[in-house]
Amino acid sequence: MNFEVAIEYLREAEDRLNDAYTLYKANSAKGAVVNSYYTAFNAISAVYLLDHDNLFTDHSQLIGVFNKKYIYQEKAFEYEISKTINTLYSIRISADYLNKRKKPITLEQAYESISNAETVLNDVKDYITDRAKTLSISDYKNRINNWKNSISVNTVTPTNEKSEKSR
Repeated sequence: MNFEVAIEYLREAEDRLNDAYTLYKANSAKGAVVNSYYTAFNAISAVYLLDHDNLFTDHSQLIGVFNKKYIYQEKAFEYEISKTINTLYSIRISADYLNKRKKPITLEQAYESISNAETVLNDVKDYITDRAKTLSISDYKNRINNWKNSISVNTVTPTNEKSEKSR
């Protein structure tokens, strides 16, 4: 089990979510969408790294393996998370590559992306916490305490911000 590396990816996911929210507040919808996707990507990378020593270089490969192993085979996550990740991926591609030909990304899309990314991250945190319980009791207590102390829980959801933005 590659627990420590997985925790590093969770930290990066937390950072990306905080960045997405900051960009949303600064009216940067594209930046918020891109960081929201990378929140989910780093979160599912953390799950994958619990069982493997390396990651895929292609994002769609990781998403496919995550869906196959953790959703369909192990049923560790609800099917909805697959749709959420695919939506985040699609809007990120649109923001990064297709936006020159289409309408710009809106703040409403950014808000939805942040909310979706936060849901994925929370589901992954729950899964990793449950997986950590399979470690020996002393390992479990030490690792969970170190993890909880090291992950910043400064994530502020944009729930109240949405109503302020629409005024």
